Amino acid sequence: MAFSGLRTTWWQAVRENPLLPVFLFLPLWQKVLPLCILLALIQAFRYRVPAHELRRRLLAPALGIQLLFLVYLLSVLYSLHQERAWQDIETKLSLLLIPFAIACNRHTPDPGKALQLLLTGLLGMMAICEVRAMVYYLMELTGHQLTEYPLYYDVFFGSYFCPFIHHSYVSLYCLAGILFLFERIRKGARAQVSFVLLSLLVLFQVQLMSRAGLLALSLSVPLYLLVYAKSLSRWLIPGAIFLASLVLIAGLTPMGKKLKQQLGEIVTEGRVNATDPATTASVSVRPLIWKQALALIQQHPLVGTGNGDSRDALRQAYRENGMTGALEKNLNCHNQFLETQLSVGVAGSLFLLETLLFSMYASLKKKQLHVFLVLCGILIGMLVESMLEVQAGTIFISLFVAMLPHWGKA
Repeated sequence: MAFSGLRTTWWQAVRENPLLPVFLFLPLWQKVLPLCILLALIQAFRYRVPAHELRRRLLAPALGIQLLFLVYLLSVLYSLHQERAWQDIETKLSLLLIPFAIACNRHTPDPGKALQLLLTGLLGMMAICEVRAMVYYLMELTGHQLTEYPLYYDVFFGSYFCPFIHHSYVSLYCLAGILFLFERIRKGARAQVSFVLLSLLVLFQVQLMSRAGLLALSLSVPLYLLVYAKSLSRWLIPGAIFLASLVLIAGLTPMGKKLKQQLGEIVTEGRVNATDPATTASVSVRPLIWKQALALIQQHPLVGTGNGDSRDALRQAYRENGMTGALEKNLNCHNQFLETQLSVGVAGSLFLLETLLFSMYASLKKKQLHVFLVLCGILIGMLVESMLEVQAGTIFISLFVAMLPHWGKA
């Protein structure tokens, strides 16, 4: 009977707002997400939210990203490459639809259930990646090379470890799960289970080897522990044991070698390849791209090139400056602020900044440090990735910002 009641509760929650499964499938199977969003929109029209309440909800933090979408939509009018412009609109459509679906639905997605589904999706993806890596590793030990890249330890880390979704985005979802679990532990909500899940997600975060993710983790967790040291004091010994175990594992396994390699690349790539325009090295190619993007922004300062033409403008700059590596890989700006300014100009940049800064202010005002730190993680990600150029970024960011007034109940 208890299981039946639980099933009924979950089914009722999903029926009331079909956006809930998005949290589950975000790290697992993103192809099903548009269907979930469509069902949520259809469901939203079943309920009649009073006009004054709808206006109040639409003036929440998500208004900025909806206006950002409209700026991108207007940029289609002066884009020469119309097909690419509309493809970009399709990618960013969730910036408009997700906040609208939440505002129009009388039932806001239950933040507690949303967090549970996100954690389930993350642990499911971790299990899939671990099993896949182990199979590949055992196959190599028996002399069967299944892929063109060297396995041994690479298959347990980075983009090789998580080939289904770019590891930078999974790392962002993972950071959100870790910080919300810290908040649950602090509040004593199933603290033992939360600690176990937290330990697994920290390990997953390390294996993902996203530089932005590791930076966000290394900055946010110490700050959270510093602020709430008194509330978390009883977890210092278990936390120290886990950290020591992680360090020991890193020292006795290829994990330590991979971590050292990642840190070394950050230092050495910039020195060796900083002036090589043909480089494709992840660290050193970014400043070269940013330099070209800034030069293009100076040529189109007010309204940008148009969302359909920014990639062509970048490719032309790569070609003229001998950046054969960036040209071959068709790299974008790898910085969302530069990407937005280049594509749609000043208005888009202002709405993007307004969304982030207002959301951070609102989370601090409500004393939700974990939410603020997730937003800081998004900010860090935007500094090194064009996060709104793929649905893995737009869907998560629009969901997280639109749910901002409700995360305190998670």
